[in-house]
Amino acid sequence: MSATNNFSETCRIGKGGYGTVYKAVLLICDGNNASPIDEVNKEELPNRHINTVAIKRIFDRVDNQGEHGFLSEIEMLSKCKHQNVVSLFGLCYEENEMVLIYEYVSNGSLEDYLGDNDKPVNLNWAQCMQISLDIAHRIKYLHTSTKDKPTIIHRDIKSANILLDNNWVAKIGDFGFSKLNNTNQQSRTLVTSTIAGTSLYLDPEYSSTGKLNKKSDVYSFGVVLFEIMCGTLKEMVDPNIIEADENNFMLYGGLNQDSLDTYSRIAYQCLEETQAKRPTMEVVIEELEKAILSQKNSKDNLHISLGDIKLATENFSDDKCIKKGRYWKQYDGEIPRADTSANHEHTSTVIVKRFDSMSEEGPQRFLTEIKVLVEFKHKNIVSLVGYCAEMGERIIVYEHALNGRLNKYVQDASLTWMQRINICIDVARGLAFLQRGGVTGEDDQGMIHGDIKSGSILLDAEWNAKISNLELASSKWKPEKWKHDGDDYGSLGFLDPTREDYITQESDMYSLGVLLLEMFSGRFAWELEPLSFYKDKYGRCDPTDLINQVAFDGIKEQISANSCEKLFGVALYCGAYKGNRAVIEKLEEALQAHIGSNRVKITRT
Repeated sequence: MSATNNFSETCRIGKGGYGTVYKAVLLICDGNNASPIDEVNKEELPNRHINTVAIKRIFDRVDNQGEHGFLSEIEMLSKCKHQNVVSLFGLCYEENEMVLIYEYVSNGSLEDYLGDNDKPVNLNWAQCMQISLDIAHRIKYLHTSTKDKPTIIHRDIKSANILLDNNWVAKIGDFGFSKLNNTNQQSRTLVTSTIAGTSLYLDPEYSSTGKLNKKSDVYSFGVVLFEIMCGTLKEMVDPNIIEADENNFMLYGGLNQDSLDTYSRIAYQCLEETQAKRPTMEVVIEELEKAILSQKNSKDNLHISLGDIKLATENFSDDKCIKKGRYWKQYDGEIPRADTSANHEHTSTVIVKRFDSMSEEGPQRFLTEIKVLVEFKHKNIVSLVGYCAEMGERIIVYEHALNGRLNKYVQDASLTWMQRINICIDVARGLAFLQRGGVTGEDDQGMIHGDIKSGSILLDAEWNAKISNLELASSKWKPEKWKHDGDDYGSLGFLDPTREDYITQESDMYSLGVLLLEMFSGRFAWELEPLSFYKDKYGRCDPTDLINQVAFDGIKEQISANSCEKLFGVALYCGAYKGNRAVIEKLEEALQAHIGSNRVKITRT
């Protein structure tokens, strides 16, 4: 009474036809006696542990079913001690009250996550298959007799009685209708005079004849399988949950058709009208394992589990965080990956980008970026390793960039003039690929990056440049308002001052021009004047004077007049909104001019 505040509505977490369930905190000792924590001195009770518990207060019904269920649960759970069956901590049977005290299972029931609900997370297909397999193993455990436990027929398998712990592992609860079968007669059929269970899940043969056996639980489980399948598919295609596009199925668990077919086939078999035609739980488990294997072997499956990502990032530790944006954080980590050629698993170093799923912008930016990464694959665009769309999380996993972001090297003299030109060529090539619509080259499929800057350029171990941060990308025929709104985003200085309201492909070209000027001057974008200023002041300047007045001191001696003139000219060319093909050609000319000038120096020596 004390722990539940006199069975207060504020403590209530569930209610059914046979009782009400409350959440409370108790001290549980090794002997399972329980007390509210405010009534004992914890220091005097070394064998007691604070537990959050579920307290089920059973109704005293006229038909005595409440008392029968109370006694049945005590009998079943005292014989059935297993990590994946809800534990019974204790009971109270006094003053006409019948109360059971269970372990509290933190993520509620499976029913909470299927169909229409207000849960902040949605279960994806891969998770639901694993939960289905968990349940099947638990039912098999109940159906198998051992020296310590007889065969148990649950009689009320349903999604409301499947509980999910903090690791999303399924546990079976509510044994009020359960029946024991003699240990040496576990295959026999019981004949019951009272039909018990939940109507929608009820075995039709048992309902009509009173004949009860393990196949009755199989039928109920078949209904659960269909609830899971239909509920998950609804989450993947419901336009009220996520903007509909062709990637919905991929983004919500990498749905594989073979996997779905295998899963639905065994679900149908569980729902056979007669008990004799239904499969055993051993067969069900085998088929569910095949469905999961098909999912894992799918070539299109890029989904990475949240558990693996948490391990890789030490649960998103600040020590692993390498960069922050307005709507995301990035982490270093190592993800286990299957090596099919060598038939073993290895780890890959990756970048993990975790979007703020609580904001309106975060999930939309996740969808935008992953869609572009799937469609636009190029050596100068960062590669997608995988993604995670579990438990409300929206996470993208990229290939690792050993040398980090380009903005680290703007004022670093160790990044040579030749490396800077090559990096600029890489960026121009990646941007051209986006703008021309990828491999198809269809104009109407071209993209605007929307955030070209040195901080968006990753450098691999060989100093190859990779364009990243594609969360603001959009089709060129659909210009969007500029979404950056602060210095902390690192984009000021790259924005074309003549296009403050909308971005276009020309806006990306302007930003590329600023990036080229950063590489040449060794000054960050926010320290630079607009490109028009450099055109007016230095447009007709002698290359030697340009090097002396504008070039980065750390690399001045490496810059030839010819390569300086060409690269600086390209930067101004970008500011005039010219085409990207000419930009690549002119940058390559700047590289050749630098190589040629070095050859001359070597010859003279």
